[in-house]
Amino acid sequence: MRRNLALAFPDKNRREIELLTRDACGNLGCAIADLASAERIWAERNQRIEFVMEDGVDLREYRGRPAVLVTGHIGAWQIAGYIAAEYALRITTVYAPEKNPYLSDWALKLRSTLPCNFISRDGCMRGLMKELKQGSIVGLTSDTRLDGGDMVPFFGIPTPTNTTAARLAIHHKCELFPVRAERLPGMRFRITIYRAIRADNTAASVSEQARKMTQKLFEHFEAWIRETPDQWMCFGRRWPQEAYADAGIDAR
Repeated sequence: MRRNLALAFPDKNRREIELLTRDACGNLGCAIADLASAERIWAERNQRIEFVMEDGVDLREYRGRPAVLVTGHIGAWQIAGYIAAEYALRITTVYAPEKNPYLSDWALKLRSTLPCNFISRDGCMRGLMKELKQGSIVGLTSDTRLDGGDMVPFFGIPTPTNTTAARLAIHHKCELFPVRAERLPGMRFRITIYRAIRADNTAASVSEQARKMTQKLFEHFEAWIRETPDQWMCFGRRWPQEAYADAGIDAR
């Protein structure tokens, strides 16, 4: 996390990076507390959760219609699952199982309090495509590095990237909506659904359309991270090794 923050924010000094790293670790603790308190948060939703849709967006129109919702590991991203309950939608969300089997079972049990269906990241494509074909919505968290993925700039640095969200939207001819779940003071949250990201050139190859759409999505992520860098969950290496080396940062 320290190295990722240093590469994303080259203007910050070592002390500032250390403080951001500490606060980001604190945000991870808050993310766990979000799940542990999920039922209470929903019961007190009128005081705790603000739902916002950008002009031209109405998710209520997507009951029984396929769509792709995408967020990043930023802020209270897991709370975004309450979109399903707020707008009476069927949403299937992809999750990454913990490597530790004891933690994995515990985390999945906590997630089960959210009003979504969950599908493991491992071998999930068939399940996601089935959900979209049946008129359901799928939710993805797509801000991590994927070795072998398409090269997409992130903070101006090309990095191998997962473009699955855009590819699903293209293949199923449905909308791709960026979603942000902000952590506010006093155990409050703001969930914002942004206008759909669409391909600029539908005559281009699917790979090119997906890459361009993902780049637009990353522009959202970058803006959110710049606003609240202490709420960015970037524990894994985010860029190619040479990007850190070029910046004089040890990425081991």
